[in-house]
Amino acid sequence: MHEIIPDFAYLLGAIKDGSISVPSSGKCEITLAADFYKNWLTDVIVPKAVKVFGIPETKIKLYSVKSHKSKIEFYRAKIYSKSIHEVLSKFYTPGNQRMWSTPSIIKRSPLHIQIEYVKGFYDADGGCRDVNKFLQGKTKSINCEAGIACVFKGEINEPLVFIKTLFQRFDINSFIRKTNNQLMITGKQNVLKLYQNFTPLNSRKRLMLEDLLRYYF
Repeated sequence: MHEIIPDFAYLLGAIKDGSISVPSSGKCEITLAADFYKNWLTDVIVPKAVKVFGIPETKIKLYSVKSHKSKIEFYRAKIYSKSIHEVLSKFYTPGNQRMWSTPSIIKRSPLHIQIEYVKGFYDADGGCRDVNKFLQGKTKSINCEAGIACVFKGEINEPLVFIKTLFQRFDINSFIRKTNNQLMITGKQNVLKLYQNFTPLNSRKRLMLEDLLRYYF
């Protein structure tokens, strides 16, 4: 379980939008991932966690809450396990996820492992312009751009710098916004390379990228 296999790398990326709580009253709570799209959790996150941690599917609980902004259900995949909490705590310090840098073992890993990590990161915290909303008149403009968000407590947003540097190996040009919490990929060639090399497993986000690229190509 300590070996960094592709599925584990993906989960380490996806949990950037999850949480590893500070244990309280003997309770070790982990949110593996969270999303408005339940199928990403049931079809991707849960099977990978079952494989990586060697646990039954019933060990992973799905909870939903209503978003205050959109009133749409928001889903979380949670595990309550001391042993799994101990494993994940070797990569991220429990508590404030704004302190989480890229795990050093990911940085030392082969390229295909780093790709899986970023795919998990994008599936959790990435997105692109919604061309369908534009075509339906719900938004007034459309640009060929995608982005990955990450709030990091530091002068340099290390997680986004790591991803930006990895993108350069694929000739994907990107930049970090001045607000320092979003990595932007703009222009149809860069977005196309993002899709080709880091194809999302979150089908909602994959289809959004495909629709955007179809509009521009």
